[in-house]
Amino acid sequence: MIEDNTKYVGIVYHPRVLPNEQLIGKLKGMVADSGYQIWELARGGSGKIASAILKKTILVITLGGDGTFLHGMRLFGPFEVPLLGINFGRLGFLCELQAADALAGIGRFFSGDYVTEKRLLVQASVVRDNKVLARYVSANEVAVHKGGDYRLIRINLEIDGVTLGSVDGDGLLIASPTGSTAYALALGGPVLDPVIDAFVVVPINPFVVMARPIVVPASKPILLRTSEQGAVLSVDGVSHRNMAPQDAIVLCAHPKRAILVRFNAGADFYFKLRDKLHWGFPLVPGD
Repeated sequence: MIEDNTKYVGIVYHPRVLPNEQLIGKLKGMVADSGYQIWELARGGSGKIASAILKKTILVITLGGDGTFLHGMRLFGPFEVPLLGINFGRLGFLCELQAADALAGIGRFFSGDYVTEKRLLVQASVVRDNKVLARYVSANEVAVHKGGDYRLIRINLEIDGVTLGSVDGDGLLIASPTGSTAYALALGGPVLDPVIDAFVVVPINPFVVMARPIVVPASKPILLRTSEQGAVLSVDGVSHRNMAPQDAIVLCAHPKRAILVRFNAGADFYFKLRDKLHWGFPLVPGD
């Protein structure tokens, strides 16, 4: 029996955010010239990549914006395939490279001039009568909220087996460190360094002013229950599920970590926090 030593590089792309076909052609040429087969997956499509191929994939490149990169994290982070984001979108806070630096960055990867960074993924399980009905993987955040109804909902919160209490409001959000700069930040949550193993628990428009955000170690499971009425579970804003009143959501750290390819490790996150999110920019510039 002849052993198949084929290795792959995956490309995940946003169909509407790829204006530079010439650049994409050169990128694919570099991959092929380096001796790797290419598989492609469109964001929003119904295609899947076989696990046998993923085991032989040395890199997944995302072409698009932060949403496309998060899509890649959700799909391939649990397989611990290294991910490299190339920004063809607007902000590009999570992507490591801008489009203009794509070819140089791919060259650095193939020459071994890079480091990797592990990121926490959130696992959310829907439980009813002690049975797991569904499991989801989140790169950014998991929210349990009222949906489109104009009403308050009450969510009971347990952390590490301890009943913390209940929150009346529009819902409750649990974010990863990566997601701390997304929806959680817009709700008034803290910014976490992305390599920290912790969750951010943020109430969504709480009725009581003392319901403030909490940072919880990722080693401590979180349990959410709604009382009397159901709610909607949303995962990274792309997967949604209607919950019955008896459903519970159990959140914990996924056993695998997403692996990100980095060329500028360490303080690069803080440069992006300053330059892209304008943290610390004064309202009135000083001298």
